[in-house]
Amino acid sequence: TFTPPAALVEIDNVEYHGAFDGGNVTHTFTVFVIVSRVSDRGAAQALSSYMSQPGTNSPSSISGAIEADQTLGGVVSTCFVEKSGPPAPITVVGGEVVYLAVPFTVIVHA
Repeated sequence: TFTPPAALVEIDNVEYHGAFDGGNVTHTFTVFVIVSRVSDRGAAQALSSYMSQPGTNSPSSISGAIEADQTLGGVVSTCFVEKSGPPAPITVVGGEVVYLAVPFTVIVHA
């Protein structure tokens, strides 16, 4: 079991040979942010803050958190959040509780 909010990361694909000599490998990830139970009153408001643009008025912005260090500590060339949404209900394996989640597509250039 877990207590939301939580994030689950799934690798979607890897594109090789984006440049000569096998450089510019591009990884595409989906980060599912599980907000709360669907029945929770604050679920929609929480989704709004997680999906907001980065800035001082949006400390919960997922894109802001990921893009705060676009080299991930110098490990990659760059990364960015391409898009988010649409929000959808999900059931986590082994559970009967329905949660509200939103997917974020993250592009990483290694």
